[in-house]
Order: sequence, then structure tokens, then C-alpha cells
Amino acid sequence: MIDVIRRNFDLDLAEGGEDKVVDLPDAVRKHIKPGQAILLGEFANAATREIARQFRDTDAAFTIINASRDYLSALVYNGLVKKLIGVAYMHLYPTTGPNRLIQKAFNEGRIAIEGWTSISLQQRLIAGAMDMECMVTKSLLGSDMVADNSSSLHTFQCPFESGKELALVKAINPDIAVVHGWFADRQGNIIMGSPYYMGTSTWGARASKEGVVATVEKIVSTEFIRKHSCLVSIPSYMVKSVSEVPFGAHPQSMNTLGLGMDGYTSYRPDIPFIGAYRDTVSDPAKLKAWMDEWVYNCSSQEDYLAKLGRERLDALSSGIGEGEGQMELANLLSTVSFSPEYTKNELTVVAAARKIEEIVLRKGYVNFLLGVGFSALAGWSAYYQLKKQDIPIKLLIGTGVYGYSPQPGNPSIGATSNIETGCLMTDAFQSYGTFIGGYNNRCLSVLGAAQVDKHGNVNATKVNGQFIAGSGGSNDAVNAQEVMVISRQSPKRYVDRVDYITSPGTRVKTLVSDMGVFEKLGDDKEFTLTGVHVSGAGLEEKIKTVRENCGWDLKVAADVKEMAAPDVEELAMIRCFDPDRLYR
Repeated sequence: MIDVIRRNFDLDLAEGGEDKVVDLPDAVRKHIKPGQAILLGEFANAATREIARQFRDTDAAFTIINASRDYLSALVYNGLVKKLIGVAYMHLYPTTGPNRLIQKAFNEGRIAIEGWTSISLQQRLIAGAMDMECMVTKSLLGSDMVADNSSSLHTFQCPFESGKELALVKAINPDIAVVHGWFADRQGNIIMGSPYYMGTSTWGARASKEGVVATVEKIVSTEFIRKHSCLVSIPSYMVKSVSEVPFGAHPQSMNTLGLGMDGYTSYRPDIPFIGAYRDTVSDPAKLKAWMDEWVYNCSSQEDYLAKLGRERLDALSSGIGEGEGQMELANLLSTVSFSPEYTKNELTVVAAARKIEEIVLRKGYVNFLLGVGFSALAGWSAYYQLKKQDIPIKLLIGTGVYGYSPQPGNPSIGATSNIETGCLMTDAFQSYGTFIGGYNNRCLSVLGAAQVDKHGNVNATKVNGQFIAGSGGSNDAVNAQEVMVISRQSPKRYVDRVDYITSPGTRVKTLVSDMGVFEKLGDDKEFTLTGVHVSGAGLEEKIKTVRENCGWDLKVAADVKEMAAPDVEELAMIRCFDPDRLYR
């Protein structure tokens, strides 16, 4: 009897229930149907290619719900998508820029785009997962997205003490979720990976009506899952199928940084591959050739990896988590220029970095949210200048990395070398909702803009009715205590009123261009020119140049300052961050 009782309590080697491991083509064939609203996870790239293969030349009419992804051309190509619901449609590597294929499809009326922000899209999915009708947000307010999304968004005054304006976003429940994670057992308990960039995948999976089609880097035992149960974010009952697909996120990255798991094959983004792909999306002939080579003529993930080659895959995996930024520094220092000569872009970054340093010393901010490009380079430079003065500053990536130290060699905020230095990893919901826009946030956001007006309103969505890229996290980021915008200047970019308010300018206090510095003085809601760094024979000529390149009647301070030239150390730091001159 004792043995009988003991056996009742024995743990099964595998969790009881259905074995859900299937090949990816079979999973797509069985579960993906025309007309579905599909939550497409941030890294589900092998699955995206398989869907594109199986539905080639069909009227699939998919609605794709996703976060910031630039790898959607495989589905938008050939007319498989009727609508995109997301936050931004742009390239991140090797530099940022709009996805021209998606831009063209929207502008020609072939697809619809419903634009949200990083946090508000997650809030809609969270509400869907929790079987709630809606969720409260303070993002979107003051933007033209309120009117565009009126069927799924309602503004109201808080019924409690503050009476502040808030918004309700409508719950969203995809028909099915397609996600890529790190590990799963055969029953479908899934470890998605670091919360960084996984929030939309995880909440979308939980909100899906029909369940989850998952790919993972490795199928593991239930014993492994039990040992790492605190990392499991999608339980088996939600999962329809799970497929083992190594390098399933390629050309994007997957890593176990922050998970405490050594010995597994992490990999960084394949930037040359992404760059080659990006070069095709504006040219129909090039894109057709790319689709044939990398999607249609690769009948499986195995074919795709064989075509990439073992040497290339090994190179993507080497050195992750070993301080690659520091390892790169020795090589950089032997090649970086210490010349005092500088470019206009370098001058802009130095001017913005000095202004960030001044603001922090005066107002005591402790967190920086940095955008891409000039915003990152300026924020990183200011970070190290403040560090020399023992001023404690924490850098944030909106999608969830907190307290990272920017490393040399790569100007992307999401570079693996940066992520591995972070002291906290979470998702966009926590990052934008708490550290950036939450109670007592003490955060300065530094952002870029396609278009900005005299009130600090930012446009990254539409110009003359033509689609650009979308908000991403910029509308969430303006909930920080203060915002700085850095943008190249011309009359078409610096306008009296932006064509579309992506992010309201209420908290935008400083604007830095490649010509000057603009600030809102006192309670003034319009910018005043307070500093110049454009070339010219004298101060008056410099001010005249700034005026001529500004699309509004510019106010000029009585004591406009002329910026001193960058010093060699400032320039060398920028050059270490961006050795390939992607932004310099």
C-alpha cells in the first residue's frame, strides 16, 4: 500500500496531455486560414515565411496585429494582407527609415493601417486576455490617433479627484497568435525569453480566440520547464501546436541574456542580411528576386539555414554575453579619427548632448528614454559626461531594457552589446507605463521627428496624406516629465502646424536642430531660438539662416548663445558609437 501511495505522487517525466509537436508547415496548413486576424509575434520570422509560401497568389485577406516590425514584406508582398494593426512600420537596421513597400501599399489604397502606440496596443491585448471590454490609458491623448481610432477609443474625464482626461481603449482578441520563443516542452508550455520585445507576443497569445501556433528554438523536457517555471509565460492549454525551429527569428536576434541560461545558442541580428533585404523593398524587381531566393525557393527552414551557411550562423552566435562592446573597443581605438574637423551631424549631436547635460544638472532627472539615431548618440554622449561628474543616470529602451551602459561599435539602441549591460529587463507596458510615464518618473525623453511645429507637436505618421511610419513608442514617451526633440531643420520639417499630430508637444520643452537650439521659455507654449551653431559670418547672419529654414514666425531670444566648437573628446566618443558613419 505504501508503494501504491508513493506512485500516486511520482512526477511524470512529461506533463500529461496531448503531444503538440508538429512540423511548421503542417502547423500552418492546419491552423492558419484566409481572413484571420493574426497576432504575429515580434520574432516569428520563420513562421512568416512559411505562411507566405503556403498562401502565395491567394486572396488571403489577413489582418496582421503586431508591434514594431520591419519584416512584414513577405506577407504584404503579393497582396496577402488587407489590414495592419500595429505601432510602426519601419526599418531599424542598419539605420532607421520607413518601410517603402508598406508605405506604397497604404498610399495606393491596397492595405489599411490602424495605428496605435507601443503601450496602447499591449493594453488592448491585455484587456482581451483578461476578458475585459476595455482598459484605461493616458497615451494617445492630444494626438490625431484619437480621431482615427474613434471606433476603438473613447476619451473621458476621470470621475475621481483629479478630473484628468483619460482614454479607454477597446479590447482586441486576435483569431490566432503566431509566436516565436526560446523553449517549450512537447505539451506547449512556452518560455518566450526575456520580456524585452516579447510583451506583444505574450499578451497576444493569451488574448487569441483559437489559440497559439508557436515556434521555438528548442523543444525541452517538462523537467526543464519545471526547473525554469518562473520564466514560462504561455501555458500549454492555450497552445495549438509547437514546432522546433532553430534560428526561427533570423534575421532578427534571439538571446538568453537576463535568463540565467548559459550554453544555449543565442544570436544577434544579421545586419548585412537585413540591409540587403531593406534595399529591395522600394524596387519591385529586386523584391521579387529576394522573395524567390529567400522565401519561395527555400521550401523549409532547413533549406533557409543551409543557404545561409554554418559559418554565417556561427558568426552571429559568437561572443554574445562576453562583453563584446569592450572587446570591440581595442579595434575601434586603432581606427577612430581624433581629428578636430567635424560634420554637420556630429555638430548636431554635440549640441544636443550638451543641452541634455545642462537640463539634467538643472532639473535632476535620473532616467533617460532615448530614441534612435541622433537621439541615442546625443543621450549616450551626455550619459558619459554626467558619469564623469558622478551624476547617476539610468538609460532606458522603451521596449523594456533599463539601466544599460551604451557600448562602442554599434549605434543601434537595441544592439546586443547594449542589452547585455542592462540591470533590469521588462516589456513596453512596464517601461513606458511606469519608468517613463508613471508616478514620479523623473524621466527625460529624447526623441526624433519627421516633422515638428512651433508648439513641439511631432509627426511621424502622415505628411500630405502620405503614410510615413507610425508612432512606435514616441507617443508613450511624451508622458515623461520632459521631452527633447532632435531633428534636422528645413521649412518642410519645421512647420507652423504639423500635418498629423503623432505625439503632442505639451511636454516638449527643447528642440535641437542642425542649426540651433529652441526652447519654451517660462510658460510660453511656442519655441524661442536661444542658441545657434550653424555656420555664418556673425551672429545676425546665423540667426537669419535659422529663420530662413523655419516654417513659422520664429521668436528670437535677446541673448542668443553661439555654441563653442566640439572638442576632440566629444567627437571621438560619437565616432566610437558610430564607427561606420551610419548617422554621423
